[in-house]
Amino acid sequence: MLSTALLADDWSKKFTIAGHPELRVDTNDGAVTVRTWDHKEISARVTTVGWKIGSGEVTVTDHQTGDRVELEVRIPHRVFEVSFGHRSVRVEIDVPREIRTDIHTGDGGITVDGLHGETRLSTGDGHIEADPATGRTANPRYFAAGDCVNGGREVVDAVADGKRAALAIMKSFQGVHTDA
Repeated sequence: MLSTALLADDWSKKFTIAGHPELRVDTNDGAVTVRTWDHKEISARVTTVGWKIGSGEVTVTDHQTGDRVELEVRIPHRVFEVSFGHRSVRVEIDVPREIRTDIHTGDGGITVDGLHGETRLSTGDGHIEADPATGRTANPRYFAAGDCVNGGREVVDAVADGKRAALAIMKSFQGVHTDA
């Protein structure tokens, strides 16, 4: 099968929320960005380059039960394929500030900004964006270090990142400003 990066597609949907929202995102490959806003809804958008969205290509499955929204994005794994150009999948989600989230990507980075509430982030071999000096993410309540931030350099780098993040966490408990 031959493919080209000239393909692109877009999927979007809004989910109305009444009470305490929950969000679960699971993708086997793709970057995930979660931002907050002051609306009682969750807005999800999936953008592809080099892929179409639909049967045999990237699939997007959504489900809402009450205030719980689940989004699953899957890229097909083919045995043989020649691809020319860049392929990517981006998942962008706007959510209420107070939300419980569980975000997972098998291969891709995760960026969160301004979330309040229980947050679980996991990435197979991508990264989580954090300040390299402190490990602080865009949400000052969350820190990240090691391979999920530095991309899997040396073990000594992961240990040093962990130490910097631990010191910044300790300082945040003591009320010391830790921005670099």
